[in-house]
Amino acid sequence: MDTTPSPDLVRAALAEQTLALAAEAATLTAADLAAPSALPGWSRGHVLAHVRLNAEAFVGVLGAAARGEVVSMYPGRAERDAAIEAAATDASDRQTAALLDSAERFTRAWAALPQQRYDVEFTSPAGWFQPAGVVGFFRWREVVLHRADLHPADAGHRSPVDVLAAAEPALVARLLAETCTAFAGRADVPALAVTATDLGTTWELHADGTANDAADGATTVSGPAAALAAWLTGRGSGTGLTSSGPLPALPAFA
Repeated sequence: MDTTPSPDLVRAALAEQTLALAAEAATLTAADLAAPSALPGWSRGHVLAHVRLNAEAFVGVLGAAARGEVVSMYPGRAERDAAIEAAATDASDRQTAALLDSAERFTRAWAALPQQRYDVEFTSPAGWFQPAGVVGFFRWREVVLHRADLHPADAGHRSPVDVLAAAEPALVARLLAETCTAFAGRADVPALAVTATDLGTTWELHADGTANDAADGATTVSGPAAALAAWLTGRGSGTGLTSSGPLPALPAFA
């Protein structure tokens, strides 16, 4: 199944999600920003700070790729975390303005990247390398998943499944496909056969880190792509999914 969306689709969907996140950020009080998000150890202020600093990191990546240079998104994990911590206590108006400003600079940097530079790689403190051509989708993924993270599950807001279900279907399909592909190569992921009922696609994951036919005894899990993506990325409890047994615990999506 081809899950590669066009750049124009990614740009439009990213703009929509960014404006939605900024509109929500603008309504948060100081108490709201200090309250816990759905991410352990992070307040809502931490989530918003991370999203805007992620855009700034990608601006640097895109500028370097335009020059043909391979760079890391962040100097290191400690530096990244320290920057998030420092920005997490900013007031709502400053968070919102910084989010929109960084998004605008990202949009300009992405538009300025020549297509012949899309294959220039960038890396992260985690050690992986990716071509600059994926940056638009990566940025969309950051914005939509962290929109889902902004509120705890019991806060009475839209659930992560709702956020993903309302997002661009082609990008949710790509998120699910890439998550399954990444998990298929990890030995810490239990044996699963994952079927997106709205896509008609199944991914088979082995507990031994191979992506061949599912091992005997694999748990079969099916449901809409949005619900599967929420569960696999740690943003959902499995609501809306059908499985052949208890849903297994999953490692962190990273």
